[in-house]
Amino acid sequence: MNHRLISMDDRDVLHHIYMDAENHPFLSYEPMAVVDFHPIFEKLLRAACTYLLVDGIQVVGTFALRIQDHRSSHVATLGSFAMHPAFRGRGFGARAMDEIVTLARSNGVRRLEILVETDNARALRFYEKHGFVREGILRAAFRRASATEDMDEVAMARLL
Repeated sequence: MNHRLISMDDRDVLHHIYMDAENHPFLSYEPMAVVDFHPIFEKLLRAACTYLLVDGIQVVGTFALRIQDHRSSHVATLGSFAMHPAFRGRGFGARAMDEIVTLARSNGVRRLEILVETDNARALRFYEKHGFVREGILRAAFRRASATEDMDEVAMARLL
């Protein structure tokens, strides 16, 4: 498995992954048509920290890796990690995490952080299985458009 930064040609596949019914509740964006996703995609392109995970020619997932700077230049935040629905539950997630850790280490990262919604039990188990430790709770950290109450997130980190 390899990774690469998203390019202009990746809008539709990224939209498909982000809007998948199992992914979108736990990503930053509410469901939307691909045409409405265009400005978001352009912002992701400019930020140059959103990657696709590729196995051969198949896009199997995506993630964002934001490396901090100055005194925290050894810290990165992992976000928007999601698998393409066709590759979910087939071991690609573990391989993807290995690829993400390799990329982070190659950039001098020694601490990898992530925020996980408290109702995302599958992700919490996955990250713990891959060496992440729960460090705290961010109370009322976000609200989904369909919700009436704010949700908490679990702060997790893995030392590399």
